[in-house]
Amino acid sequence: RRAGLQDGVEGSRGADAMPHIDFIMSMFLPSDAPVAADVRQMEVMLTYSAKPICFVTYGWKGTPEVIEMLEVAVEGADQLRARPTAILYLNPTSGFRHNEEALRKLMYVAEKHLPCVYWPEVGRGLTCPITFAGGMACSNAGHLAGLVIAQLVSEGAPVALCTAVPFSIDMNTMVIPYVDPDCKAYGLEMSHYYNLPAFNWGGMSDSKLLDEQAIMEATLSLFAATLNGGNLIHDVGYMESGLTGSLELVVICDEIISWLKASMKGLEINEETLALDVIHEHALSGDFLGAEHTVRHVREVWQPRLVDRQNYTSWFEGGATSMRERARAKIDEILGPEPERILPPEIEQKIKDIAQRAIAAQTEKG
Repeated sequence: RRAGLQDGVEGSRGADAMPHIDFIMSMFLPSDAPVAADVRQMEVMLTYSAKPICFVTYGWKGTPEVIEMLEVAVEGADQLRARPTAILYLNPTSGFRHNEEALRKLMYVAEKHLPCVYWPEVGRGLTCPITFAGGMACSNAGHLAGLVIAQLVSEGAPVALCTAVPFSIDMNTMVIPYVDPDCKAYGLEMSHYYNLPAFNWGGMSDSKLLDEQAIMEATLSLFAATLNGGNLIHDVGYMESGLTGSLELVVICDEIISWLKASMKGLEINEETLALDVIHEHALSGDFLGAEHTVRHVREVWQPRLVDRQNYTSWFEGGATSMRERARAKIDEILGPEPERILPPEIEQKIKDIAQRAIAAQTEKG
């Protein structure tokens, strides 16, 4: 079915409750908000999540109002500039032709010294050469153009690069695949070369339902993004090449991200962790279970929230649930109670007033 504003509410609440989702986006485009939908999405995200936000505006209309909402939420433009709580995601039409709306938005946030992601839509065999190297050259040129323009407007304006990787297209279906094996590492290397944050993808799928393909692609894309050094990894929970969203997949990906963070955290070696004195004391008995050292560190061992590790009998007697069923139960648990208020009532009302003003203005202009 088509998504509505309530789906955006549930997506924001669900992502806000995930301990390993570090920022949120509007997961669904509300079909029941035909006017100022981007402004309404920001209203929802600010109302139902306290996490940083990556946002998109459909055009120039609504962009000033969305920024105004962010300023109101932190009680001032200076506060937002000093500690930005959101980043604007921009998609100019190609690496060499930058449409007016994208440039206007880029210059607007640069003037305010607010961060943005600038990613030209460069498609292999469509708007650039089909070869990966040629596509990267076109994409990188577009990224650098946006970066230079932002710096000319306001030196030091924060800009993240979107891996400088051109997207592919499946020539059999003419669908842009969300998860392909094209090495995003090369684009990330360009971001690292320029010493800029790298914005890339992970946790999504081309599948139409939450099946084995969805889990495989979500896992592989998250693993690649993490291993290659991505800083802002987005589109968690998206399916059908970005046309469909799944809250259950968000919950499952949160578990995958937790696992990946644990696997990448490194190893600390010191007197306490090497524990030679503990080894000397307990090695001959072979019993470390009751050691004080074990008690001190037992909670450092990674523990899943969703993965089942019981034996078959215990699992069966507990309901024999699948991972998808456990993910759905977690979503129901999150969405069951009344949402906690994120913002003070007076701030929430100011944000609602801005949204209504934008709706009225856009309705009047048609």
